[in-house]
Amino acid sequence: MYKIDSKKLLRLPLYHGSPYLVEKPILLPKQRSHDFGNGFYLTSDFNQAEKWSRIVAKRNNMTTSYVATFMISKKLLDELAIKSFDYASQEWLDFIKLNRKEVINKNQWDIIIGPVADGRTSYIIDQYNSNRLTVKQALKLLKPQLLSDQLVFKTDMAIGALQYQGFKKIEGGKE
Repeated sequence: MYKIDSKKLLRLPLYHGSPYLVEKPILLPKQRSHDFGNGFYLTSDFNQAEKWSRIVAKRNNMTTSYVATFMISKKLLDELAIKSFDYASQEWLDFIKLNRKEVINKNQWDIIIGPVADGRTSYIIDQYNSNRLTVKQALKLLKPQLLSDQLVFKTDMAIGALQYQGFKKIEGGKE
């Protein structure tokens, strides 16, 4: 089973994929449902960030996108409230379910870390949310060993802990 080591993860470079170059992240108003609610999303997987940047660029009829690299200030890390899901579990599924229904207290944590649910995974979670799949069935179909990680920075204090390191320009908006 894929397990996220959140302490190690927070010491690694983190990547944000977007059709826009993001050097100084800000919290934007909610635009659509996300696994962990509104916030600034990153991953430790460069390829996942590049994939996200291409998908969003294509959705916006753009051909260029960017992957920005950030590190977290170790000085501020101890001051942040962090919720971590080390692997895909019933708690993780239920947390996503509540976020998609907007039931979660959005100011409870500064950073939330866990497996990413995208593509086919979103369909499975929707089936689980509709009670068409049991927890056991959903977790088996999710194949957690194939999931990447995601981190969402939900507060200004958390975003203030990010240190911009640079970017890579991605040409071509095709997946």
